[in-house]
Amino acid sequence: MMQAIMKKIFGQTPIPPDLPESEFNSFVEKAITNFEHGGFLEQTKLEPLAEGETDFLATLRAKREQLVIVKYWKHGCLPCLSMAEMYKEAEAKCAAEGLPVYFCSIDVKAKQCLPHVRFENVEGTPTVKAFHRGCQLGDEITSTSLPVFMEEVRKRLPGAAPAEA
Repeated sequence: MMQAIMKKIFGQTPIPPDLPESEFNSFVEKAITNFEHGGFLEQTKLEPLAEGETDFLATLRAKREQLVIVKYWKHGCLPCLSMAEMYKEAEAKCAAEGLPVYFCSIDVKAKQCLPHVRFENVEGTPTVKAFHRGCQLGDEITSTSLPVFMEEVRKRLPGAAPAEA
């Protein structure tokens, strides 16, 4: 997955040879920013909870009967970018199957989201958590393939049979 996103970011932009480290870092940051804002973020966007805790709690109340999948991410995060398409595919798959799942996202670097991010103990990105009726269900979802991710989502659906120990 990481190689695929690197090809998408740098496939059309060759890395100049012999750049000093500071210029190389600047080049990479600029390339990632251009990629994000060149349409990728819009194509893979999940509903943003831009106001942090306020939006998070309102979403949990409004989507009380659904499984709420929250993706915590940040700009410039290569793992976030490499997983973004999979999360968007999972959202579409759940909708197509009529599953009661709502996908949303929180930018961990957004100032208004920082208290919520700290409260949820989000230390790395991407971090994906599932909630139902205001409670987190299970551990973070760390799957890196769509079939395994969907399996994890299905296990957490309201009314799903509990996992065997």
